[in-house]
Amino acid sequence: MAMPFLLRVSPIAAAVAMALSGGAGAATIPVNGTSCTLANAIRAANTDRAVRGCAAGRGADVLRLNARTHTLTAVDSDLSHGANGLPLVTSVITINGDPRGTGRGAVIQRSTATDTPDFRLLAVVRGDLTLSSVTLRNGLAKKEWEYYRYFHRENGGGIAVFGGQLTLDHSTVTRNHAGDGGGIFADTAEGPVMVTLRDSTVVSNSAGGDEGVPRSDGGSGGGILGPVIMTRSVVSKNYGGGIQGDATLLDSIVRDNRGTGIIADSVNLLRSTVSDNVSKYSVGGVKSGRFLIEDSTISGNVSTYAVSAGDVEGSGKIIHSTISGITRLPFATSDQVGLVALGEVELTNTIISNHSPDCEGAPILVGTNLIADGTCGGSAGDPRLGPLLNNGGLVQTHALLPGSKAINTAVGAACSAHDQRGARRPQGARCDIGAFERITRVDGAVRPIVTFFDGALANGTLSGSGPVEEQPFRAQAIRHSILLAGEFNRAGSKLQTCDQLKRTLDRIDKDGATPGGSDYVTGSAAPELVANIESVTTQLDCD
Repeated sequence: MAMPFLLRVSPIAAAVAMALSGGAGAATIPVNGTSCTLANAIRAANTDRAVRGCAAGRGADVLRLNARTHTLTAVDSDLSHGANGLPLVTSVITINGDPRGTGRGAVIQRSTATDTPDFRLLAVVRGDLTLSSVTLRNGLAKKEWEYYRYFHRENGGGIAVFGGQLTLDHSTVTRNHAGDGGGIFADTAEGPVMVTLRDSTVVSNSAGGDEGVPRSDGGSGGGILGPVIMTRSVVSKNYGGGIQGDATLLDSIVRDNRGTGIIADSVNLLRSTVSDNVSKYSVGGVKSGRFLIEDSTISGNVSTYAVSAGDVEGSGKIIHSTISGITRLPFATSDQVGLVALGEVELTNTIISNHSPDCEGAPILVGTNLIADGTCGGSAGDPRLGPLLNNGGLVQTHALLPGSKAINTAVGAACSAHDQRGARRPQGARCDIGAFERITRVDGAVRPIVTFFDGALANGTLSGSGPVEEQPFRAQAIRHSILLAGEFNRAGSKLQTCDQLKRTLDRIDKDGATPGGSDYVTGSAAPELVANIESVTTQLDCD
C-alpha cells in the first residue's frame, strides 16, 4: 500500500507530547474565566510568569478551561499580526476544553453584540498550539478596505498560523469569516507551518465577501488555507472552498463546500471521501498536480466552469477508488467530466462512472479498470453503484449492487489489502474493483444479528427509512455495516468490531416509530434489532 508523505517530528511537537503526558517541565494553568482569564493564561504560558490571577507557565503548558464559554469582546493590544481577540501564541501551549472528561467541550467565541470590533480569535506566531475539545466560532477577521462593494479582510477568521504548528483534537472551527482561510489560515512567510486535525470538524466558515456573507468562490480556502494533515475529520459547508493547500487525509471527509473541495500541489487521500462540492471557477472535487488517491471515493462534485472536471483533475495515481458523477437517487448522468488527466495519470482497479464523459486524457491503466462509458480505455459497462451512504467504516461509500461488473473482476496482483471501510480483499475469487469490497461471509459473532435482520426485513417489521427511493439501499447499508463488524471480529480486532457495532446502532431508529434524519432503518422490530446488537457487544465485552 502506498503511504502518505511523512513529517519529521519537531522538538516543539515532542514538547507538546511531554506536556500532555504530564512530563517534567510542564505546567497546568486552571482557567476559570474570572480570576484567571484565557487571555492572561496565554500570557502566563508565553512568559513563564504569573499574570494577575493566573499561575506561571513552565515549558510546555496546559491551559485547563474550567469555564465552558469564553466570549471575547475586544482586540488584543499586539497588532503585529493583525487584530486578534487573544494574545499571540508564541510558545508551546495546549488548551484543554474538557478537563473533566465529560464530553462537553469549551467554546471560545467572538461576541455577536453589534458594537464588537472585527478580529480573528487566535494567532500562532512561531509557536505550537493544540486545541483539545474546543470550539472556535464567530471570528471575523478585520476589514481593511472596500473596493466596489468588495471588502478585503485579513486572513484566518478563526485562527491564523504564522510559522509553527496547530493541532485540533476533537475540536471544531465554525462560523468564522475572513478574506482567505475563513476557518484556518497557515502562512509560511515566518517559517514552516503545519495544521493537524484529529477527530475534528471545520464547518460553515467563509472566505471573501463581507460580514459572513460570502461571494461564493470570492475567497480562497473557505475552510482551511495552508498545509494540513487530517485523520477522522470533516471539512464541510464552507464558502470559498474546503481546503487550499497540500493535504493528506486519512479516514476523512470533504463535502458540501462551495468552491473546490481540495486544491493543492500535493494531495494524498487514503480511505477518504470528497463529495458534493460545487465550484464556479475550477474543479469541483480535487485539483492537484501530484495526487495519490487510494481506497477512496470522489463523488457528485460539480464545476460550472466549462473547461474543468467535476470530480478530479491533475496528475498522479488513483488506486482502488470510486469516482462517480452522482451521490443520490434517482440515478442520473452528470454532465461533468469525471477525470481530466493532465500529465501522467495511473489508474489501478478503479471505477469511473455516471459522467458525460467519464474521462478525458490518456491515463496508464494497471489491473482492471471499469470506465463506464469506455472513454480512456478500460472495461466499459454499468458498475451498478448504490447511492453514497455509510455502508460501514468511518466515511460514506458507494456499495456495489448485485450483478455489478466490478465484483470479482480485479487483477489480484494489483489489489490493495483492504477496501475503504477496512474490509479485507478479496472476499470472493478475485477482488472487486473500486473502493468497496462486497462482503460475502457472515462471521459467527454477528450471525444472530444478520439472521434476525434478514427475517425482519422479509416480513416487513423492519424497513429502510429516509427518502422513499433510498429506503432499500439504506436497509442494505445497515446489513453491510453488520457484516463489516463480523469481518473485524474475524480478523481479531475487538476494538474495530465494537466500534463498528456501536456506529451501526447510531443509524437505527431505536423506538421503531420516530426515525430521525440520520436513521437508516425503522419498524416495529427495530427495538429488538438494537437489543440483539447490544447483546453481541456484551458478549464481546465491549466497553
